[in-house]
Amino acid sequence: ALINAHRKLSDYFFKIDDSPYYVWASILDPCITYKGLCDDCAADDESTRSQIDSLKNNLHVLYKADYATTVAQDRALSPSASMGRHADVLDGRKSPSKVNFTVRYKKRSNLSVDEFEEYLKLPQEDFDLCDPIQWW
Repeated sequence: ALINAHRKLSDYFFKIDDSPYYVWASILDPCITYKGLCDDCAADDESTRSQIDSLKNNLHVLYKADYATTVAQDRALSPSASMGRHADVLDGRKSPSKVNFTVRYKKRSNLSVDEFEEYLKLPQEDFDLCDPIQWW
């Protein structure tokens, strides 16, 4: 029974080793961070460092594909929808929806900020004082 239990645990540990989620969670944890993981690697352990870099790049690609595009679309849609139309109420009656035709000429910033890269620049939080769940 002990040997069977050991084999079963070995199967689970193998699955953990193949999953990127544990490293991704460590990168996103404000107490551990990407820099903290890299600092923990020994100077002569290039394979671990390259694996961490590869997993960070995979997380960045996932962020760009699944999150950054939806945030950019939401930002592009919301200013024009909220600034362009007004509905007035006069004497209890609604007037037709008015269009602010000058809104298209309003200067908008085209700054493209990669939030993932900005997050990686944040300093590492104190492990004893920071609650990652509350931090997020």
